[in-house]
Amino acid sequence: MTELSGLHFYKLEALGNDFMLVDQRTQTATFSPGQIDQLGDRRTGVGFDQLLLLNHALDPTDSSAEPVALKLTIFNCDGTAAEQCGNGLRAIALWLDRRGQLETNHQLQTPAGISTLSRARHQRYTASLPGVKRIEQAELPALPDQALHADLILLGNPHLVIHWPEPASEATLIEVARFVQNQPGWHNRCNIGLACLQASDDPTGSGVVELRVFERGAAATRACGSGACAAAVSLLLRHSLNTPLQVIQPGGGVMVDWDVDQELVYLTGPARFLYEGRLA
Repeated sequence: MTELSGLHFYKLEALGNDFMLVDQRTQTATFSPGQIDQLGDRRTGVGFDQLLLLNHALDPTDSSAEPVALKLTIFNCDGTAAEQCGNGLRAIALWLDRRGQLETNHQLQTPAGISTLSRARHQRYTASLPGVKRIEQAELPALPDQALHADLILLGNPHLVIHWPEPASEATLIEVARFVQNQPGWHNRCNIGLACLQASDDPTGSGVVELRVFERGAAATRACGSGACAAAVSLLLRHSLNTPLQVIQPGGGVMVDWDVDQELVYLTGPARFLYEGRLA
């Protein structure tokens, strides 16, 4: 990949969901699906779940432009495009904050719509994910006998949220994902999550959700931000629960709040800067 030699990048993670971030405002670079696939390899490349590309949303010389100055493009590690990335949004919020560039309710244009980023308490960050809805008319795939319910939730990218009677192992997740994807029309159609609502001692009625997600283009990941939001929405539609909900994945926990009227989900959790480098 000599054409990408010298490319400056940043490595970030949120709950073990890891990213390669490239700021295209300061350097010109285009990526083919094959190049992304090579860069995403954890033995011979940088290694990541998603590639995040930041660019100008509008002409920076236009003084009359709207305040949405940043645009995000997302690719999975296999080179396919993604519409949304909740953990990636929080990682970008951290990255901007370290540079002194995180404004109050900082707006970011994503393929799914405008998201806002902000600093939360305890070194955490909040991202809003727009356009959440349940696809009511969707014909769902056949499900394993253990499944309790399922919903197809759209958050830019589609999530099949399967309510599971107990916390699922990674082996169970992969088995269920294979079961769904082997059905006609369902191969790589959506992210697949197994969500288990746990009993909580919280007197307010807030719930605790244990979740595992199989992501399109990235397989089973340690965490999926939009998957956590989709799981919370699905459970809130079917149970009388107060928000925010705590969603726990193998990589850690996040808090999810849902503004039904605005069709926005708010995702709050940690993020970490790992390192920066240049491609040889």
